[in-house]
Amino acid sequence: MKYVPFMICVIVFLFTSAGYFITDKKTEKIYGALSIVSIACAIVQAAIVF
Repeated sequence: MKYVPFMICVIVFLFTSAGYFITDKKTEKIYGALSIVSIACAIVQAAIVF
């Protein structure tokens, strides 16, 4: 159960990174920002869990 927040952050990072490369310029900025936030979330969660 303690791995759930970490897994959610990683899944969100995967989807936002894929969306960054698929979308056009206007939406690309949103996906880029969400990708950075989600990888930061994953790093923090990994530090807590591991």
